[in-house]
Amino acid sequence: MRLHRRVGCVLLAAFLVACATTQGAREHATNELWVFEFDERLWALGYSQAAGDRAIREYVLAGESVENWTELVTTLYAGVSVEPHALYEHFRNDIARDCASLEISVVEETATSVLFEWRHQGCQGIAAQHELHRVVNTGTSTYSLAFVEKTQKLTAEKRGTWLSILRAASIRPGG
Repeated sequence: MRLHRRVGCVLLAAFLVACATTQGAREHATNELWVFEFDERLWALGYSQAAGDRAIREYVLAGESVENWTELVTTLYAGVSVEPHALYEHFRNDIARDCASLEISVVEETATSVLFEWRHQGCQGIAAQHELHRVVNTGTSTYSLAFVEKTQKLTAEKRGTWLSILRAASIRPGG
């Protein structure tokens, strides 16, 4: 399992602690709950799945797939309230065990949101990756929006673009 896919599973698992099943996620598999703009390139939905009260959507650049990507945008939804900083700490502690070259830090944080980034130079046969990740808690649900590129370090321009996109993103009303 590639590191990013594993990371997504770790976050999803953390979301689902003590979570009751609801019908809502079935709708979320087909409806994006984040309101955000991609960068100027063409992106396509490459994968979507919902189970119980959780959902994941993965977007890839035109011509790529979730099995063979250079850049990936992932949205996650869970119908459980998880404190964003606690989720960040869980994520940091889990991934750091397996990746000595991991660099991870909080970019900005509020009581209901954390925006963080992580990167590594390659771990356990997985190519280098640099990710920007935002987690939002609405009080009843938790949402995640992330951009990752297979690179040792995002360019300053791309990092700035995606930080702006993540900061401007909001949860769709009724989501």
